[in-house]
Amino acid sequence: MRRATESRRKGSVEAVMTTSLFDSEIVRSIGIGLLVLALWFGGGYISAGISGWSDLADAYRARGEFGGRTTRFRTAWFTWWLVARWNLTLGADTEGLYLAMMLPMWPWTPPLFIPWKDISIHSRTIWFFDYWEYRFRGAPNVSISLNPSLGQKLAEWAGRNHIVA
Repeated sequence: MRRATESRRKGSVEAVMTTSLFDSEIVRSIGIGLLVLALWFGGGYISAGISGWSDLADAYRARGEFGGRTTRFRTAWFTWWLVARWNLTLGADTEGLYLAMMLPMWPWTPPLFIPWKDISIHSRTIWFFDYWEYRFRGAPNVSISLNPSLGQKLAEWAGRNHIVA
């Protein structure tokens, strides 16, 4: 009789332990998921602010679809040398420059359309690396740097032969 009671107690303890372990795994999984979301939202928000994208969005948020030519999966260096590596869509037409981030960054980086009249472009060299630096009248503290060959392609799409100062 005593063994049967001990066996029942042991079985109920195992059942409770299994349920508690299962519950703690669920809680842990939910916690990790919430942490990942918090890091994604927080990191995206902070990087949009540091890069200057939020300042550009205040002045140049795109209104409607862009009809010019675009190139995807491009890299650019933003203010403070924050890099958008292979997740940038760039475009150009006779009216201006189009910039958009790929899907994971959309909440903080709305598409931009910047008129050419508000852009100044300068050729720069740092440590043997050439790049084109884009500056913007509506966000004077923001710069975007592109590879010269990409900058030249955008200039051709805009119908401009030479746009670098």
